[in-house]
Amino acid sequence: MSFAYSTIGIGLSIARIIAGKGGRTTLTGVEIDVDVSSTADKAWKMLTALGDIAFAYLVSQVLVYIQDTLKSSPPENKVMKKANTISMLTTTMFYLLCGCLGYAAFGNDAPGNMLTGFGFYEPFWLVDLASIFIVIHLVGAFQ
Repeated sequence: MSFAYSTIGIGLSIARIIAGKGGRTTLTGVEIDVDVSSTADKAWKMLTALGDIAFAYLVSQVLVYIQDTLKSSPPENKVMKKANTISMLTTTMFYLLCGCLGYAAFGNDAPGNMLTGFGFYEPFWLVDLASIFIVIHLVGAFQ
């Protein structure tokens, strides 16, 4: 489910960028005196973003246990380690793409939830579909 609604977000971001409605972005981050009042505010926003990135992977709690069970070296453990590494790299690259395109689409005003940035604009049905995917994902994850 996460792949489905993230792909919708990526697609909507690409459509917004191609339409020329991308947000104001800067290479060095938020400009002082535009959205923040001091260098300390800029540093705080940067550290908050790093915290968001650190807690973005819910699998990080389980990943330690998975890697701990793969201490010995039979051939199946080597295959599992390789699969684990490939899956984490793929997930990281996918969500990096999601974040970069979201920033390119919304600029410094990027919302915390990328789908809310598209609001009630066309295609609203696609945002609704992504919201349904999120609900299904959360209901399935609730224990």
